[in-house]
Amino acid sequence: MKAPVYITSPQGLDIVIQDFQTYLTDNLIEIEYCFGRYYKTETADGFIPEVYIGDNEYQEIFTSDKVNSHLFFDVDDTENIEYTGNTNKYNKVAKIRLIVSANLNKIYSTITHRGDENLIVAIENKIKSYSTKYAKWTYSGLLKKTANVFANYSYTLSDNLNDMQPYFVCAFEFDVVYSNLLKC
Repeated sequence: MKAPVYITSPQGLDIVIQDFQTYLTDNLIEIEYCFGRYYKTETADGFIPEVYIGDNEYQEIFTSDKVNSHLFFDVDDTENIEYTGNTNKYNKVAKIRLIVSANLNKIYSTITHRGDENLIVAIENKIKSYSTKYAKWTYSGLLKKTANVFANYSYTLSDNLNDMQPYFVCAFEFDVVYSNLLKC
């Protein structure tokens, strides 16, 4: 896997995401690039996802035939609050999707069938063995098909990303509970 780009001095939810990003970077051999949270950037055509690539630079990220595989984190715009009885401390609950895009022929060159389930099982096995002191991650669902994964975007994806062999896109959905006091 290529070295990921980390933000410096992460706070709150970025600490939680960066911890999981580091774990996946170290343990998931199928993924070439492991990005952190992506940001919704408005364009004339709608919203597109962009990831931080370092030096105050962001890059659009969709499926690319130049990259074998990559993943990044999508965070819903709304977070819920769980009060713990202390007015200074409370928990935040975020809905996060781990979005994965892969050229299955490049990452599973020795198998003769479509390797989408191979990739799903590999990632689910890593999800099951992940633990952290920063947050509670509850795996709550799996989305398949590009149109479903990027349904929150007005940017038209169907013209260039049709989930045709060898390409595959999916999103692992999580409910993540973390403290508002989480600091680097």
